[in-house]
Amino acid sequence: MDYARAFKWALPSAVSKLKPGLLPPLSFAAICLLLGIVAIVAWFANEHDQQTELVRQTLTVERHIATLMLSIQDAETGQRGFLLTADEEYLAPYRAARPQIAVERQVLARLLADNARQTENLATLNSEISDKLSIMEASISLMRAHGAVQAARALRTNDGKESMDRIRAIIATIRLEETRLLDQRTLQMKRATIRLRMAVLGLAFVIVSLGALILFAQRAGRRELIASRDALALKNSELQSEITSRREIESQIVQMQKMETIGQLTGGIAHDFNNMLAVVIGGLNLIQRRLARGDHDVGALAEAATDAARRAAALTARLLTFSRQLPQNPETLNPNKLVAGMSTLLHQTLGADVEIETVLAAGLWSVRADVSELENTILNLALNARDAMGAGGGKITIETANSHLDDAYASKHVDVLSGQYTLIAMSDTGPGMAPEVLAKVFEPFFTTKPVGEGTGLGLAQAFGFVKQSGGHIQIYSEPGHGTVVKLYLPRVVGEDARAISETKEDEPVRGDSTNVILVVDDEERVRQITVATLRELGYTVIHAAGPSEALDKLRAHPGIDLLFTDVVMPKMNGVDLANLAVSEHPELKVLFASGFARNASANNGLLDLDQNFLMKPFSMGRLATKVASVLAKSG
Repeated sequence: MDYARAFKWALPSAVSKLKPGLLPPLSFAAICLLLGIVAIVAWFANEHDQQTELVRQTLTVERHIATLMLSIQDAETGQRGFLLTADEEYLAPYRAARPQIAVERQVLARLLADNARQTENLATLNSEISDKLSIMEASISLMRAHGAVQAARALRTNDGKESMDRIRAIIATIRLEETRLLDQRTLQMKRATIRLRMAVLGLAFVIVSLGALILFAQRAGRRELIASRDALALKNSELQSEITSRREIESQIVQMQKMETIGQLTGGIAHDFNNMLAVVIGGLNLIQRRLARGDHDVGALAEAATDAARRAAALTARLLTFSRQLPQNPETLNPNKLVAGMSTLLHQTLGADVEIETVLAAGLWSVRADVSELENTILNLALNARDAMGAGGGKITIETANSHLDDAYASKHVDVLSGQYTLIAMSDTGPGMAPEVLAKVFEPFFTTKPVGEGTGLGLAQAFGFVKQSGGHIQIYSEPGHGTVVKLYLPRVVGEDARAISETKEDEPVRGDSTNVILVVDDEERVRQITVATLRELGYTVIHAAGPSEALDKLRAHPGIDLLFTDVVMPKMNGVDLANLAVSEHPELKVLFASGFARNASANNGLLDLDQNFLMKPFSMGRLATKVASVLAKSG
């Protein structure tokens, strides 16, 4: 009977009757069968490995026997050479063979330990080898003591030859036994190999058969799987449609929030700038009219216009700090010295009704931040606290401490990295804030003060400054219990903190007419004012309306000491101009200026933070100080 053909036709017939519910029991039975066959294959494989190891052991014994025989012959060669020549150098093979013979005897004893017959043969061999070595040692001693005549007599006794013949006979017996074992073990290894191959083939056949059986059984349930897949695809399509719809709604909500923020921001900027520009324009118009009729009493009007312009510049700086686009001048400093240095300013600014207490921690860590921005932030927080406490006054406490924000805290706050920080905390005894107010305190132009008494940029500026410094700001407040504002600035290790001193804008530093400055700015009025200011300070000034004209004037006037250039200009920016100018005039010093911080930021790739930079608008005092500082630098 053709069993293969019968199995071929019977298997599909049997499988076609299987139900999908039979698959789990079928799988369990298949796994059990496979495990049993795998165990049989493993047993045969282990048997094969054992027989292979026995064959390898026999070959190893043969190799060590040959090495032992060669070592004995080397020893005998060295002994005979010495006896014939009385030259000690001939004993070198003898000396080298003695330890090798000992090693080979030990190895053979270990390899033949499981064979009683070979163990007995090895014991006889060891005895003969010991006798042989004793004969050789005695002849060498005789040669050394009595000379060649006595040694020759010892050689003629044939004791050494007879001992060597017995050693060869015993080794031949051991080899004959190992040859018999090798033939026997090789045959057993071949049989084990055949059994292992048959087991592997059987395992492969069973695996293929079970795979075919399970495949046919799975086909019986394919319709149910297809129906489930179609239902899942339909549900997935409905879910994708719902996700798309929700994303569109969320996008609309985000857009509405953006427009609301932009409207609030634009309204606040327009209100404050219009007030400031009204003072500037009105003051300048009055100055023009009075000067036209010969009245030179315009000092008060000029001061009012200048003050309004400064406040407009400060408002711009606050906006840039809030958006983290204002270039800072960070320095390593000790917050304790900064807070202590601001004590007099805070008392004068806040008034006698406000009690100020400072609690400064010993061993406070240094930080790296812009000194003026940090001072401005502390002053704004103090003014907010004073206004919150009202006309009756109260107490403001400024504390410093070393702090560590762990991973748990960082995971709950966006943009916060765990690590060591220096804490500056300011608390007040005011009425505190409700949760809905606390949620909006960092929004620009959000304020609870009456119209005209606040811009709503103080906390927004503080937020922007702290974030730009790599730190973290947190406000804790509760109605009836006051407010605490905590500034966390990253700790700086390995840098010396500079001394903090009160700074004020004194009389501008006078320049030297021997210093020649080239001013480059594409804005004509800005260029005219800058040139006039530098000439008023005493410098010799040349000016150009663009980079091309500036390069021509540099070539025409090689004695120029300083290039003072705007960053953003058409066709070529100020940085490229400076690179070309310095390549032609290596001793030329460069000072950059820009009214838009993004164009001067390192992130935009135009200007490195360590280059000389002056932010527009700038006062005469700031310009005089910066120019004098750049000219004083060497190199």
